[in-house]
Amino acid sequence: AYVIPVVRLFRRVLFRSLPRRPTRLAGVRALSRAADTAAACREGDSLTAWAHITFRGSGAPAGLRVEGAPADVSACIARTIRRVRLPPFAEQTFRVTYPFVLR
Repeated sequence: AYVIPVVRLFRRVLFRSLPRRPTRLAGVRALSRAADTAAACREGDSLTAWAHITFRGSGAPAGLRVEGAPADVSACIARTIRRVRLPPFAEQTFRVTYPFVLR
């Protein structure tokens, strides 16, 4: 009987302390580290692949799509992105498009 009110109270306190969205700096830091790792995905000439990513409020990627690269390179970039974590935030989801420049 007391569990539900405590959980609701905890969620209210938690969400008040979280930023509404991740900061631009946090996103750039996390995705630029991923881009550095994804550089190993490239074969041959340099290219720019665009990643369209949806993050959950937990900071984990919920969905993504990579465009502008061959299928195997896109899959490699996607594997790298799935390991990215942003700091938690209050909104349910957050969408971002990020260029992965592979040289």
